[in-house]
Amino acid sequence: MPSVLLALAPLVTPALLQASQASTAPSNPLAAPVPAGQGSGTASRSVGTVIGFDSRLSWSAVTGATTLIDFESIASGTTISNHFAGVGVAFVSGESIFEVPPGPTDVRVESSQNLPFPMFTPGTLPTETNFLSNRLDPGVFASGFIAFDFTVPTMSVGAFIADASPLDGFSIEVFSASGVSIGSYQSPGRMLPDSFIGVTSPTAFSRAVFTTVSMFDSWGLDNVEFGNTALGVRYCSPNVPNSSSLSGEMSLAGSAIAADNSLTLTASNLPNNQFGIFLTSMAQDFVPGAGGASNGNLCLGGNVGRFTGTGQVLATGFNGEFSLAIDLTAIPQGNGTVAAMSGETWNFQAWHRDSVGVGSNLTDGISLTFI
Repeated sequence: MPSVLLALAPLVTPALLQASQASTAPSNPLAAPVPAGQGSGTASRSVGTVIGFDSRLSWSAVTGATTLIDFESIASGTTISNHFAGVGVAFVSGESIFEVPPGPTDVRVESSQNLPFPMFTPGTLPTETNFLSNRLDPGVFASGFIAFDFTVPTMSVGAFIADASPLDGFSIEVFSASGVSIGSYQSPGRMLPDSFIGVTSPTAFSRAVFTTVSMFDSWGLDNVEFGNTALGVRYCSPNVPNSSSLSGEMSLAGSAIAADNSLTLTASNLPNNQFGIFLTSMAQDFVPGAGGASNGNLCLGGNVGRFTGTGQVLATGFNGEFSLAIDLTAIPQGNGTVAAMSGETWNFQAWHRDSVGVGSNLTDGISLTFI
């Protein structure tokens, strides 16, 4: 494997570096409110690529670190909109066909000790007494759907349903930043206190819409959580610090669905004004100092490919990072390219020039299993 790095110097020429160009994808606005599709019956059902969960324990085992929003510190009767922007939810909105005229309605924090009608069974929520619902006033009666627009796209969301037993079916539908539905999950009817519903998605989403199968149901949400889990699993971390005194880190953005062909690699915490490339392999390894070719450790094994084509030799600039949107149908391997396939695991690492030691370093590695 050291020969992979030793061969980099002649490959990265000034002409090749000059030919490379960094690009930044434009950000999309948040999707406009789109109500979740409603189905009949109470059998569980998944649509699209999302995976549904009726157990928080199972959901959290897949999700990992989360941001939790409970409503105990907010006064009952408070109308909620952008109150949670500081923790990752840009906007909360609701709609009901029973609003006059049908459409947007207030989303409020309510208390189980001050309900105009018996709405749910006390003692069945993880935190009480407060929960979130559309307005409880006569006519609307906490019906409709509640949508969460996220500040940064996430890949998982879940909550506990505030309702009476038996619990009717509920659904979560998630949307891209452009308003395209990524998928949905409808939970089955259940008995309290079993009221959790959650989803995970291989594609990051910007909006999540909660609703009930029955348009006449009065309901709310408690302990809303969304995942902080990034795409891929980092390993070989931290690697040897570079001249910036930091250890280079890898991250991924896009989709884990191979057929989507949407994946961007990013290397950060790098020294400014240096250049480098991304490496890839289906095998992991640990070669200290890359066999003398680098200050850092090589974390790839087997057949290691190098992204050195036009526009793929990158500069860190003044931000100490570079990114590359790769073509999953043409991953470099040896003398040719291969396509990433569903079920395969690929590993990525970045090599970069540095001003200390032997003159180069490596980030940690990151692994992604495609579906």
